[in-house]
Amino acid sequence: MSVGEIPVDVAPRRRRLALPAAWRQPLALAGIVIALAWVVIAIFAPLIAPHNPLAQNSPPSESPSWSHLFGTDELGRDVLSRVIYGSRVSLPIALALVAFAATIGSAVGAVAGYFRGVADGVLMRIVDLVFAFPPIILAMVVTAVLGRGLFNAALAIVVVAWPSYARVSRGLVLQVGESEFVQSARLLGASSRRALF
Repeated sequence: MSVGEIPVDVAPRRRRLALPAAWRQPLALAGIVIALAWVVIAIFAPLIAPHNPLAQNSPPSESPSWSHLFGTDELGRDVLSRVIYGSRVSLPIALALVAFAATIGSAVGAVAGYFRGVADGVLMRIVDLVFAFPPIILAMVVTAVLGRGLFNAALAIVVVAWPSYARVSRGLVLQVGESEFVQSARLLGASSRRALF
């Protein structure tokens, strides 16, 4: 190599997998591993479950043992197998509940933070009213009013969960609402719905 030449790195550099800082936290990684484990368990439930979850061929209310790791229920069904099969119902419902609660809460908080004034006062007082009750008690009241059933229980959880999302989204909208690009959009004639979106 002569004088003045720039050295060229022949070996290509390996790119490092760049994960956001939040995903490199130990608790985040533990949560991802647990969530993925439950997804795998739900998919392969027939292969993982040691017994038929509906079979009543064991002694009722048996304590945990090597043959029944979680014991049996009052009808003699294996509890571990029922938990494994139950993940097929609980995981989709949990995802749907989070999606509904986040959608409702984010919409309410965004409207309150954008329009402010009377809308903010009314909507945030409703949020405070829901927060005034203990979540478990409020969910039990909603379930008692609507009746038993999986759909009613899910609705009760949504009623309890949406105010948290409303407060977060309201704070974000209040923070971003003063930005120059939002003000510019309003000056250029953008509607409230478009600016909020």
